[in-house]
Amino acid sequence: MTVKAWFTISALVLVALAAAVIVRFLAPVDPPPIFVRSGEVRLVGVLDEGCWPQRGSDLRCKEGPDERPSTGTLPAKGQLRVVVAYPAQPDDGSGTITITDSSGDEVLDEKWDESIDYELEPGSYTMTADARYPAEAFVRYVFRFRVR
Repeated sequence: MTVKAWFTISALVLVALAAAVIVRFLAPVDPPPIFVRSGEVRLVGVLDEGCWPQRGSDLRCKEGPDERPSTGTLPAKGQLRVVVAYPAQPDDGSGTITITDSSGDEVLDEKWDESIDYELEPGSYTMTADARYPAEAFVRYVFRFRVR
């Protein structure tokens, strides 16, 4: 291969890399996911709604899909560990964690904390984790689980 061919290939690679960086930089920033774990069990949640700052400091709001989260099984008593993925955890008390039973009655309503003790009767439950941030940014996820 000639030197001219190497320079041409190198130039094309640099242009492609620059284009990829520009596209990534201009892409909207989605709200971070929320993860919930109780012991070894990880609940899989679905984004309900979130408003997240963009690179120009505007808020971009996004609603989640109309799908129900998968249902996990938890022990009747334990501790829920609730974590927002990078970039930051909300301050303690900045948001709520609410659990309702299958009839819609609220059985637990706590200020945001990374770990929450619970004790529940057997049945089906829905948990909403609502993390609040400054400048009206927030992320809300819904989780479903059953206790046997």
